[in-house]
Parts: sequence; structure tokens; C-alpha cells
Amino acid sequence: MKQSWKKLVAVLLTVTMLGALGGCGQEAAAPTDGDSAKDAPKTESTPDAAENDNADAKAGEESQSDSIKVGYSLKTVQEERWQRELDGCEAAAKDLNVELIYQVANGDAQTQVSQIENLITQGVDVIMVTAVDAGALTNILNTAKEDGIKILVYDQQLENTYGDAFVGYDDFTNGTLIAQELKNLDIKGNVVLLHGDKSSGIEKIIDGEKSILDQLDVEIVMEQYCQNWGAEAALGYAQNALAEQNNDIAAFVCMNDGIASGTIQALEEVGMDGKVAVTGMDCELTAVQRIAKGTQTSTLYKDSVALSRAAIETAVKLAKGEAVTTESTINFGVNDMPHVIVNSAVITKDNIDSELIDTGYYTKEEVYAE
Repeated sequence: MKQSWKKLVAVLLTVTMLGALGGCGQEAAAPTDGDSAKDAPKTESTPDAAENDNADAKAGEESQSDSIKVGYSLKTVQEERWQRELDGCEAAAKDLNVELIYQVANGDAQTQVSQIENLITQGVDVIMVTAVDAGALTNILNTAKEDGIKILVYDQQLENTYGDAFVGYDDFTNGTLIAQELKNLDIKGNVVLLHGDKSSGIEKIIDGEKSILDQLDVEIVMEQYCQNWGAEAALGYAQNALAEQNNDIAAFVCMNDGIASGTIQALEEVGMDGKVAVTGMDCELTAVQRIAKGTQTSTLYKDSVALSRAAIETAVKLAKGEAVTTESTINFGVNDMPHVIVNSAVITKDNIDSELIDTGYYTKEEVYAE
């Protein structure tokens, strides 16, 4: 028994010494300088290289997990304006190290609901949304809220829906700006109002337009909403208005450049293009070209770079739990939320060069292309 006991002690001592020696060997092999370790050659056969690779992989995973994940649900990118917004969001997200996941509903409200459900399952920190239908997202965005996801409403207003922040223009002000050039031109006579899609929450824009028209000696002889903000719908309404009024129309107040394009097509058909005031919004290149040629009167320049940057910056604040401090708030029927306002500018033939070309938004060759 004693001999067995002595053998057992000897074995235990041997194991202890080997363990200590192993620990000292690992400590000596560990790099003492981070840069040296990074610059050291790495091969699969070298234990230190494998440890460094594992450390790099772990750091990458931690960096990815720490990054802010923003989901952006867009109603469309078929309009030039919204493609610019998406491009701006991607650029800003890259600058701010934000992971941006976007999905496009292509003008279908139910598709948008399904896509937002998908963004929720992907574990985003913030959902940014530009709605197809202002009243269709109440339930799904409330689900996102209950899951702890922040809601950022992007430019177009919602109905009866919660939000943590709204980043966009002031709709009433934009409405006044759309109609402003009619006041500058002292337009008199019959006027047609062609609005965007009724489901887009645009009533305050209409209010702004009418606040200017009320100051003029005009009569509104037609007022229509254009489904999906489409040029085709606008073409039909403009043709009808011209026929009903025997071409006696002084101005078409169009709520975006696509609607303006359909209207101008109708005017071309009766030889009145360039003879009737036509407004627009979004500063699409084709609209600016029409303004340069004299067939469209004005458009509203909404700086997509400034807006998209403000949206991503606000999303970062929401994700970090930081306060979004603004001078004004907005309410979509559920709660007051901060309203981050980006300003717009009216573009006419007189300021195309100074506002768009000199600033690099468009080139002279683009605008004045034959």
C-alpha cells in the first residue's frame, strides 16, 4: 500500500510540473505587441497563426454584431426621386458603418406589409418606411414597436400609426411652394389641381397649395387624385379638363413631375404646351429639361442627399437610444414625435443654373440636352 501510494504521489507531481511548463511555454509564445502580431506571417501549421486567425474572426463577429441594422421599406424606386433617396441612404449608411437592408414594395400595400414582417424577423434595430398606403401599416408597425424596434417615418406621412421620428419636408410648406410660381406669374382664370395618390397622406400639401390659390383670381374647375402618382392617370384627367373647358385653362397644379409629364402630353396634343403654367415636384431630370425648354413652369427641388443623410443619422440616434431633438413635432394620430425638417426650393427657368448646375446636382449637358 505504501509503495502504491508513493507511485501515485510521483505521478501527480509529474503531471503538475508538465502543466506548469506548458503554461510557461504559451505565455512566452504570445505576442506582446498588437501590430507585431498582425504583421507576423500566418500559416495553417503554426499554432500561433491559428490563434490569431480565430481572434480576427471573433473580432469581426463582434464588430458585425455591434453594428446598427436598419431596415428600409420603400414604396417604389420606379420614380427617379425614390431611386435617388435609396442611393443616398446607402451612401450615408456606408459612411456611418450602418448595415442597411432595403426592400421595395413596387406600389403594393400588402407586399409592403409582408416585407416589413420580413425585416422584423431579420432583427433590425430601426425600420424606416415610406408608405404605399398611409393607413395600411398601423398593425405591422405596432408589432415592430412591441418587438422593441424603433420606427422612423421617411418623408410621407401615415395615418393612425405610431412613430419614433419623422424625417421629411413640411407638407404644408411644400404645398405653398408648389403653387408659389402661379402667384409670381399672377395667374388668372381656370385652374386644374392634379394630386398624387390619395392613399399617400397628402392632404396638408393640398392645403398648402390652396392657401396660395385663395390669394389669386382663379377658379378650380377640376380636382383629381392620380393613382400611384402616375403620368397616365394625369394624361386622362388633363385631356378631360381641356375638353370640358374648351382649352380655357390657365394652369395645372401638378403634385409631382410624373403627373406634370402626363399633363404636358395632353397640352401638346392640342398645341398648348408652353402656353399654360404647369407645376411639379421632385426635380426629376426630364422635368428640369422641360423647364429649360419652357413647357413646364416649375418643380420643387427636394435635396435627396440631405434628406437621406438626415434619415440615417436619425436612425442611428434612435438605435442608440439617444434623444432626437427638433424644434417641431408631428402626430399621425397616435403620438407626438420629433419632426426632422429638410427644406425645399422652387426651381424655375431663372435659377436652374445657380441651384442645380453650379451645385453639381445636374450637368449643363444633361439639362440642356437636345
